[in-house]
Amino acid sequence: MLPPEVLALGTAICTAFSSMLAAEIGRHGDILAFSRWKMLFGAALTLAIATAIGAWPSLAPWHLGAFALSGLLGIVVADPAFTASVLRLGARRAMLVFALSAPMAALLGYLLLGESLAPRQAGGILLVFAGVALVVLFGGPERSDGLPAAADESVDSPAGTAARKATLVGLAFGRVAALGQAGGHVAARPAMADQADPMAAMAVRVAFSALAFVAIAALPYGRRMGGAALGPRFYVLAALSSGFGMVLGMTLLMMALADGNVGIVSTLASLTPVAVLPMVWLRTGRRPSWRAWAGAALAAGGTALIFLR
Repeated sequence: MLPPEVLALGTAICTAFSSMLAAEIGRHGDILAFSRWKMLFGAALTLAIATAIGAWPSLAPWHLGAFALSGLLGIVVADPAFTASVLRLGARRAMLVFALSAPMAALLGYLLLGESLAPRQAGGILLVFAGVALVVLFGGPERSDGLPAAADESVDSPAGTAARKATLVGLAFGRVAALGQAGGHVAARPAMADQADPMAAMAVRVAFSALAFVAIAALPYGRRMGGAALGPRFYVLAALSSGFGMVLGMTLLMMALADGNVGIVSTLASLTPVAVLPMVWLRTGRRPSWRAWAGAALAAGGTALIFLR
């Protein structure tokens, strides 16, 4: 099997491509419905594959609780919290706060699982985090004055109580999302180290999350948020995004957690903003700023430190 570091990088690439597909639904698309259908497609596919390959005998009863908890923290809690953070902070600042999930996972792995990092690995994690931060902050195309272009989704911070409150609430949601993501990785680690099959693990994780999202949609608030007309293109994009992000990407993550240090795996899997840079360039023809490429180079240097034996 491939090294856990390579598998974690595969997760970042798959998640980046899944995000590009999700962006195609447009700014005014039904995001909640998209998330719900993505989960349903992912649950159906992972359940079918796990059954076809006979993966279920690898699961012990306690594994089910571990993967359900992983789905609750890493998907049901983290995804809506991240969306709420984006709505209040803008995508770039929300992604920057969400990047805290990697050091949080390293800390939780140390406190709860007794995992430790060599100084070189800790330095690599810090470099990756710094590189991702630069990519998030300066990932837009260049303006004529050489500064990164302002993102349409960015939230201005004018003087005023409402703006300050929105920023504080957005930061709180971002930290909840990061902690949920980190907790989801840590919750899955012992079961994966106990030789649970990655596809069966993802099937339980995604199926539990899909049921939770369906239950949320049945609530009065969930019904008020839905109702948009959904065409064939919507379902195709949801299925493809689920296939690359939820099924392939997250299965690679479960495989990485079977043998890898949870802090290192979480750090490499968080390289999605770096992986998406060339995809955005190819898709839009807009060149990211040199600062973003510098951040990508910094993250690559940190990745190299992690890979060195």
